Amino acid sequence: MSEQGKGVFVSEESREVEIEHEGEKYQLKLRELSWSEMNKVLSKCTSYSADRRGTFDLDQYYREALIAMVVESPWGPMTHQLLVKFSPEFGAKLEALVPMPGGGAAMLPFEPEQG
Repeated sequence: MSEQGKGVFVSEESREVEIEHEGEKYQLKLRELSWSEMNKVLSKCTSYSADRRGTFDLDQYYREALIAMVVESPWGPMTHQLLVKFSPEFGAKLEALVPMPGGGAAMLPFEPEQG
């Protein structure tokens, strides 16, 4: 890839991270999510009521993102069943690995278009 295209595409390589918790060290391999993959995660976590009000499920966002991002862990594949078993303290450390929803931009109240 040319220098001009550098930074336009997500890395195809995973990165290793280490989480230390209560004296133990846990190795995970993460991959970067593409723009489209992040949009899919955000879409799964957004719903609308009959009166067209949007809600965003932050818990589901972190679980969906971790399932998509973690390619290797000491516990095997990341699943919803696995993620709900982690302690709040360890879960907060996993949460810190996930990008903020919307790329870290300020989240403004969302009102769907009337139509």
